[in-house]
Amino acid sequence: MAYAESESMAIKRLKVALKRKDWQMFEYGLSRTIDLLSSGTNITEIQEWYKILDNAKAENAPEEPLKKLASIIESILTPGSAPSAPSDSSTKSSDTIKFTQPKISAPMSIVKAPDIPFVIFLNGYINEEQTKIVEKLRYKMLQMSVEPETKIEPDFLSGLSTLIAELDGSNQELNGLEELLNKYPKPGIIITTGYDSEIIKILKKNEINYSIEGVKKPSSDKHWKVYPLAGMSSIFWCPACNSKSFYHNFSQTVIATCKKCSAPAYPDLHLINTSHTQVNPKLWYMTYKILVNSANWLLISPPDASDNKPVSQLLLEACDKAVIENAFIVSNKSEIGTWWRNKLEETNSNANVAPVCFNVEILYNNYIKIPEKETANITES
Repeated sequence: MAYAESESMAIKRLKVALKRKDWQMFEYGLSRTIDLLSSGTNITEIQEWYKILDNAKAENAPEEPLKKLASIIESILTPGSAPSAPSDSSTKSSDTIKFTQPKISAPMSIVKAPDIPFVIFLNGYINEEQTKIVEKLRYKMLQMSVEPETKIEPDFLSGLSTLIAELDGSNQELNGLEELLNKYPKPGIIITTGYDSEIIKILKKNEINYSIEGVKKPSSDKHWKVYPLAGMSSIFWCPACNSKSFYHNFSQTVIATCKKCSAPAYPDLHLINTSHTQVNPKLWYMTYKILVNSANWLLISPPDASDNKPVSQLLLEACDKAVIENAFIVSNKSEIGTWWRNKLEETNSNANVAPVCFNVEILYNNYIKIPEKETANITES
């Protein structure tokens, strides 16, 4: 058997081969990876292997190497098995792989039992130009609430429309979230700092019952609770009567009709991650308490803690006081994801902190242990 190189070298060789579309080099890299697995080397960079598979599909790699790569990944996820050469009768295609879920050991005893079973913290980003539009929108709406004769210029509405359309893009890190929300038997809380309505689309599409704090009531007791810290493009605020209306089908609309007084209503967006944050103080504190009192954390696209901005500080303060049993991180920025993993392990020594994953699907298939179904009420403090 050839000398087994490091996992990082095997990953690097395959990435280079894909970039060059050098399929001979790619085949050689796969054979060396099989040597690596046969040597008993502990594989830790699971999400990197998934990225290679995704990139291979995107680059239209030949079918046989794709099957071999799928077999390699399956063997990584099934300890004790070895990758096999692809064949028409026995090898599963990369689209039909069944993954074996590793067990997570039970956490050590903790001081206080958490009240909330599961919290998902979905962080969002906007650029400098988008920040200016949100800031101006809030200023105009507050001005209209005091001076009803105030008009919004057509060019500003055009810029706002562009912003809403830009926010409506898909987030690959959320792939697989619908399955988690459907299968988890104890609905928890979703905290979002983004301005888009992607989470609402997922909930609606999969007929998952939900509420939005201060805006929408659920249709039954068993539901996921959504806390939109920065507002949301599907929530509209009326300057005339200071009420909020929810239109889940209007994610790209910039003017709606207030359900209370029929006056014009505008997207309820406000700055959150700046020194002059406009977030509701009560909602902010409720979010802190939710994080502190949740058994399981899932951080999606966590912020760069070095920026010292409000969202980062909120998570850091909650880390220090939390009673987490299990923590999960999804991030396509490996350095940021790894930083939060280390921080959670440091501040919550009793918690099981899973490896950082590229999307929710990878995380769900490999690290999240679904509890047995039972009737349970969520206690929100």
